[in-house]
Amino acid sequence: MTIRTINNRSLRTMYLIILVQFIVIAFLLAIISNEYLSNYWMQVWIAGKAPMLAFLINGQLDSLLIGVSAAGTLLFVNGAIAQTKTEPLPKKPVVIMETGELARMEKKVLRKPPENVSDDLQRDLEKQEA
Repeated sequence: MTIRTINNRSLRTMYLIILVQFIVIAFLLAIISNEYLSNYWMQVWIAGKAPMLAFLINGQLDSLLIGVSAAGTLLFVNGAIAQTKTEPLPKKPVVIMETGELARMEKKVLRKPPENVSDDLQRDLEKQEA
């Protein structure tokens, strides 16, 4: 059994395709509903042939679908914006110490290296080259 993982970009693309399809379907339903409400003969024909279809296209379902697609669009855009936000840089830590201890640390760090350190470094470099 293989498990397929989907990366974030392709998942967002799939959500966008689904949302666009949903909006197109809601738009087509709104067009049919508008025609149904303005055409008396279409109302009579649908009432005789498919009375349950009249419930779907009488103008209430399309407004519900448009509202759901608008909410989905807002959620999609909000999620896309949230993913593109950058995280703020962390603040530099504040170190509290006594001045005497700080002076001692500076002496250790800023002291001059002993004279034989350069000879030791040269020998290490020669060993690495060999």
